[in-house]
Amino acid sequence: MTDATGDPKSFGICEFEDPESLLRCWRLLNNMTLLGSQLLIKIDAKSLEFIEEWREYKRTEWFEKQKKKGIEIDLEDFFNRERSGEIMDWEREIIGDKDTIFGKISEIIKNKNIVQNAVMKP
Repeated sequence: MTDATGDPKSFGICEFEDPESLLRCWRLLNNMTLLGSQLLIKIDAKSLEFIEEWREYKRTEWFEKQKKKGIEIDLEDFFNRERSGEIMDWEREIIGDKDTIFGKISEIIKNKNIVQNAVMKP
């Protein structure tokens, strides 16, 4: 695969075992700059339809839990923040801590570079 100038274009295909993994990838890695390139996470139409329905279910489930705890949610503010792309509290419960995940990614890249450098030395 090449770009408009004919230069090789990097890409990969992923399959996910569960909706949580897909959500984590999509919400944390989409548009992330990694090794000088911006990641673009594309989801096929069937998977996107599924994940949107699943997100609605999980969001509703989270609202119900908050209601049972007596916590009131400002829905207008909530949906404005969600539309802006902010990772919401209910998503954080599924995704985990962004800084921890990015730290693990950095560690993997660092270790990969150490191994590559060791292999390439004469």
